[in-house]
Amino acid sequence: MSETKLNYPRMNLKVLPNLPLPNTLKILDCSNNLLEALPTLPDGLQELNCNNNKLSSLPNLPDNLFVLHCNNNQLEALPNLPDDLEELSCHYNLLKELPNLPNSLRNLYCGVNKLNLLPTLPNDLSDLYCSNNQLEELPDLPDDLSDLHCSNNLLTQLPKLPREIDVLQCNDNQLIELPDLRRLERLFCSNNLLTQLPNLPNELSDLYCSNNQLRALPDLPDSLERLYCHHNKLTSLPNLPKDLKELKLSVYQVVLLNIIPELTIIEIVDEKEYPTDITSDFEKLYERINNKINELKLKLESRLILNCERYKDITINSNKLKIIEPNLNIRSDPKHILSKMASYFGGKKSKRKSKRKLKRKSKRKSNKKKRTTRKK
Repeated sequence: MSETKLNYPRMNLKVLPNLPLPNTLKILDCSNNLLEALPTLPDGLQELNCNNNKLSSLPNLPDNLFVLHCNNNQLEALPNLPDDLEELSCHYNLLKELPNLPNSLRNLYCGVNKLNLLPTLPNDLSDLYCSNNQLEELPDLPDDLSDLHCSNNLLTQLPKLPREIDVLQCNDNQLIELPDLRRLERLFCSNNLLTQLPNLPNELSDLYCSNNQLRALPDLPDSLERLYCHHNKLTSLPNLPKDLKELKLSVYQVVLLNIIPELTIIEIVDEKEYPTDITSDFEKLYERINNKINELKLKLESRLILNCERYKDITINSNKLKIIEPNLNIRSDPKHILSKMASYFGGKKSKRKSKRKLKRKSKRKSNKKKRTTRKK
């Protein structure tokens, strides 16, 4: 019987067995091995997965190939790509450039390489992942692009965004402005040089704009559910949407909050200067959230005094706190809060000790049960 599919994953192979490969082969999976080279590929091959090997080059690719996954190898170049290729995934290699891309390509994943330039993008491209390269600019973006991930490059500007784009992730660049955001649903633009944001789309649900130079935010759409705007130069906040569920801001912004009816998580991070007694701000904060919040996360340094009567759960972690005066007046069990604090300050050692205690306690119960059974 002719073979159309061969699977050799995770077998520590240095050479593929049963060569030459059958001419009837359609799908070859040889991922997660120790291969340094591939044999001649049959003309009818349609899908090739050679991820996680030690390949420094690929053989000529068959004309019928429409899926190529070659992530996490040592490839410095790719061969010419077949005209019918629809998906190319070549993350985690040593690529300095890509060959011409076929018009049929729908998905391009080329992150974590050494690319400083991308070729012309096909008109029907839907997903482009090119993060963690050395790109100084992007080519024109195709009209059908829906996801653009270009974080951690050297970009100072972005091209015009397509009308249908849903996700833009451009963190960790040198952007000083963003283009019109069109119908965007999720925007990740942290760690840039932005001083302002364009008008936000009505469909936007996630806005991550921390670590910029923003002095103000535009009006926030009613659809927004997550807002992370800490470490900016904000002097005011716009009205917060009624459906907002997560908010992360710098501690000095607490007093700037307006209305937060549906929040379930607030995370407050430190600034260079902040009040040591922020009790009153938290009390004001509580009055504005209509009893809906169930968790408050703090990341502060130096000294902290809390006197909050209404919070159910306070998480204090990743800090350099020297003094806590836990006059918490928590209506729920204060031991829960204090023990959580103790676990954070104790670090991993404290957590391991706690787990060992639980194991010993469980073992004692088990032994006691065995002794009782024997007596009977």
